Amino acid sequence: MASGIVISVIEDDQSLCDSIVDVLANEGWRVSGFHSAESFNQAVDFVMPDILIADLNLPGDDGLSVVRHMRATHPEMKIIVLTARNEQAQRFEGYEAGADVFLSKPSSAKELLTVVRRLESSVTKTVLPSSETFFLDCDSLKIMGSSGLSVEVTQRESLLLQAMLSGGQEGVDVDSLIAVDPEESMSKQALQVRMVRLREKLATIGAPRRSISAIRGHGYRLTFSLVLT
Repeated sequence: MASGIVISVIEDDQSLCDSIVDVLANEGWRVSGFHSAESFNQAVDFVMPDILIADLNLPGDDGLSVVRHMRATHPEMKIIVLTARNEQAQRFEGYEAGADVFLSKPSSAKELLTVVRRLESSVTKTVLPSSETFFLDCDSLKIMGSSGLSVEVTQRESLLLQAMLSGGQEGVDVDSLIAVDPEESMSKQALQVRMVRLREKLATIGAPRRSISAIRGHGYRLTFSLVLT
């Protein structure tokens, strides 16, 4: 039985995408398929994959742009490029963008499974005891965990965390979070980027990987214990 890793597949050929998803799901992994970079980007804030399998030739934004963005924002993610582009220069471009493995189409199910299993062994999932509490010092703008590790946050990040804390399990809607800083509001895209950066900062001190959860059609909420000091 496979471990609890999450895999996303971006492939515009629907039949091929479905085939890849079925092969991986039959091994016990949690797998989602997407037919464009745009559909993947809309979903990634709700379910962040441990392993991404991406075609390069996609309608709209191409696969390279997805690979570059994921590598920049989630350096721990394992990325497999699966494409018909198999010339040396194109392979180099894929690796430069951040791919861990470059597979040329057609690739056999056996080869793909072998690569995924190899990458799976290097996936590290952060596990946090539910009893662990983190502390946000609103004056020094630092968050500290019980382990003694701390990380600095910006004033705006502090305000976002305070707002989500007050929202509890119901969370806080996007419009309220956008306007949380009276000095300067944010766009929805800027808010999404801010949440990604906040998750990354929190992960450095042992918080859960999904310490901030997106609520579809609403906003965001905290999924870990935070206390203001």
